[in-house]
Order: sequence, then structure tokens, then C-alpha cells
Amino acid sequence: MIKFFKTKSDFKRNVITIFSGTAVAQGITLATMPILARWFYGPSSFGSYATFMAITAVIVNIASGKYENAVILPRTDRKAFIIVRASMLLSLISSIVSFVVIVVLNKQITRVFSLTDLGVWIYFIPLAVLLTSYNQIVAFWYIRIKDFRGLSVNRVLKAGSNASSNVVVAFFVKGGGLIMGNILGNAISSISMYFKLRPTINKYTDFKRKEIYMALFIYRKFPLFIVPSEFLNVLSSQLPVFIIGKYFGNSVLGAFSFVVATLGIPITLLSNSLLDVFKERATNDYRIKGNCKEIYIKTLKHLLILSLPVFITLYLTSPWLCRMLLGEKWSQAGDFVQILSVMYFFKFISSPLSYTFIIADKMKEDFLWHIYIAVSLIIGLLSTSIFFKNVETVLWVFSINFSFVYTIYLLRSYSFAKGNSK
Repeated sequence: MIKFFKTKSDFKRNVITIFSGTAVAQGITLATMPILARWFYGPSSFGSYATFMAITAVIVNIASGKYENAVILPRTDRKAFIIVRASMLLSLISSIVSFVVIVVLNKQITRVFSLTDLGVWIYFIPLAVLLTSYNQIVAFWYIRIKDFRGLSVNRVLKAGSNASSNVVVAFFVKGGGLIMGNILGNAISSISMYFKLRPTINKYTDFKRKEIYMALFIYRKFPLFIVPSEFLNVLSSQLPVFIIGKYFGNSVLGAFSFVVATLGIPITLLSNSLLDVFKERATNDYRIKGNCKEIYIKTLKHLLILSLPVFITLYLTSPWLCRMLLGEKWSQAGDFVQILSVMYFFKFISSPLSYTFIIADKMKEDFLWHIYIAVSLIIGLLSTSIFFKNVETVLWVFSINFSFVYTIYLLRSYSFAKGNSK
């Protein structure tokens, strides 16, 4: 690790830039989580928040047609910014449609999906979708222009806004403080991104409607394959939220969602820092040389070195840490950490590198794997919930199944990185 930080290469300098900003952002989140859990919100509040975020995540992954993934592919910035515009327009339309659906079918949606705990907050889902989509789209533009510093600063701003909003809102809003805090944090981040992006918006104003349609057509594989794949991926990852909430109650769901959020911190901190730089470098290498094996292996090594100490420590100390930091009411969360830590280890390693599926134009295979994930999880989680009635058994099925899939993704992505088209 010392050698890594001392070496002055563009790749490593960019990784360190993203890493440092993400480290501060996740440090803020990590410091705030125990405070929120111990003094402001119980497991039930985290359960409602998990349901809100799960629904938002599912909609976000279809809102823009996943066209933002294509932003870094065109050779000219002008063509890339056409895709940015198109993605934002699709997100806005999706948010409006989702709001109309929620207003018209509120009672039916609440009854079918058991969303009575959300109450009035269900109407805020479209706003959360719009803000989250906007942040994701602009982040890809930052990556394209290699403004890793700007991306890093924005992540710190977003985390700080989120954390402070959660604490402040807790004094005024009961039950939905976490939801409102998240929306305010995303809103502040989006405003900051807009002011930084405004010069670029003013520069590229001469778009014709035909150009937007052409860009949507050229990169049609993203909504055709990436959207279904990502939809199934998010749906699969959020299935435990819906199933645990339905069969085991909001308090157990709150403990689970708290664990997922906590384990997501090292994932975001380390894995995503490498991913943002890996996307740009691997895409260029594959375009020029026909493979990205060199950067793939380099990234894999860094992921392994950085991940092992984190996940070993989490596995060994999580029950004790949860009781000490959060109190006895969160003791179940420590057991959940141990069950899920194996799955998160494989996710940490494979998720950034699986971007080679997109680079190598293997979206169809990615989609087929996501069909397997969704079907196997629906069968596995529902059957264990109904017959075993034990949440630990449900989570073991979830963890083992995903660990298997992440291993397959690692093997296949390495094959594509070598330039293998089969």
C-alpha cells in the first residue's frame, strides 16, 4: 500500500484523488450512523427508510435507460454531452410518470407491497428518483473529462449534506427523518453539480432533436440489455428488503438495512474509487489495443490487497462492535454482518471489474446472468422464509447465491479483458 501511494502515475494519482474524497465522505457517513441509530432512529425507522430506498433504487435503474453508461464512449465531448442531455430528459419523464402512477394507484400499491409504514413519504419517491438519476448522470460526465477532483469534492459535499440533514431533520420530523435527510442531501449535491456543469451546458446548446434521437438509437443496447440487467440486479439485491419486511417485520428489516448500509461503506470507499478510474482507462485500452488485461490485473491486485484486512476485521469483530456502539437493541445486526461479509468480499472484488462486460459489448450475457440471479433469489428467499421462518437462513441463501455469481463474473470479466470475444 505504501508503494501504491508513493508511485506517481496518472492511474494511481486519479485513484488516490477519488479515494481521498470518498474516504472523507464515507467517514462522515460512518461517524453519523451510530449516532443516528443510538439516539435518533430505531430499527423500525431504518426499516421504513430501507423500503423507501429500495423502491427508489429499482425505479432509478430504469429511469434514464442507463444511457449514462455510454457517456464515456463517444470520441467527441459534444456527442457525449448529447447523451447526458438525453439521459436527463428520460429521467425527468420517468419521475413524472412514477408520480402520476403513485397518485392514481396509491391505495393499490400500498396494499400489494405492504407500504403502510411509508405513509405520505411514498409521494417523495419520484423526487428521490430524479435527484439520484441526475447525480449519477453527471458523475459519468465528470469521469469522461477526468475531473476526478470535482467528483471527489461532490461526494464529500453529498455525504456531509446527507449526514447533517439527517440529524437536523430528526428534531422536527418523526418517522421520516432519514428519508427527508437523504432527499435534502441529494438536492444540495445536485445544485452544486449544476453550477459546475453550467459552463458546459452553455457551450453545447446547438443540439438538434434529430441528433438526440440518433444518439438514443446508436446506443440502444443500453436500454435493451443494461436496463433489464440492472433492473434485475437491483431487484435481486433489494428482494431481501421486501421479503424480510413482509415475513419478519420492520424492526428486523431495520437491522438488516443498517448492516447493508454499513458494509456498503468499504465497498464505496475502496471499490468505487478504483472503478471510476478503471472505467476510463480500460475503455481506452480496449479501444486502442483490443484488450485491457494490464489494467484489469493491476486493479484486481489492488482490490485484493485493500479488501482482505477490512472484511476479516468485520467478520471477527462485528457482533462485539454492534453491541458496544449501538446498544443491545442492535445485537442482531452483528450476526447479520458475519453472514453477509463473505458475499460482500466477492462483490467488492468483482463489481468494478465486471465493467468489462460493457466494454466488450457482452450486455446480453450480463442480462442472462441477471435473470438467473433474480429467479434463484425469488425461489430461495421465499421458500426459506415460508418453510424455515428463520431470517438467518434467508440471509445465508442470499449470501451464498451472490458469492457464487460474483465468482462467475470475475472469471468471465477476466476472459473479456484479455480480448476474448467468446
